[in-house]
Amino acid sequence: MLEPAIMKEAPGIIERVNLGTEDHGINTLMINIRFDSFCQGFGGNALGQPGSWVEKSIINDILDVMGVKDIEQLKGQPVIALYKNSFWTERITGIKSPVTGKTFSLQDWQNKIEVLNRIGGTDGRK
Repeated sequence: MLEPAIMKEAPGIIERVNLGTEDHGINTLMINIRFDSFCQGFGGNALGQPGSWVEKSIINDILDVMGVKDIEQLKGQPVIALYKNSFWTERITGIKSPVTGKTFSLQDWQNKIEVLNRIGGTDGRK
C-alpha cells in the first residue's frame, strides 16, 4: 500500500472568484487566494461548455466544501491552500475549509469526472 502524500498547507482568504468563458468557448473557474504577502490562483481547469454538468460539478463540490450556497459567497471566506511539496513554487492542488473541515482536491475531482465520462455523465446514460 502506498503512503498517503503529506500535503503542505497555507492559510489565506478568497479574494476573487472568476467563472468565465475562454476565447475558444470553454469555461474555466479561477479562485484567487490572498496570503500574507502574495496572491495565487487555484483552478483554471477546462470545464467544458457553459452550463455543462462538468461545470456544475466543480462549482457544487467547491460550494459544499466551503459551506456556502452561492459562488458569490466564496469571496472573503477563509481557506487553506494545499500543496504537494512546497509553497510558492507549486500549483495549488486543493483547498480545505477551516470552517467545515472538508477538502476539495483537483486530482480527486478529475478522477470523478473520468469515471462519470466513462459511464455517460452524471445520470449514467451514454
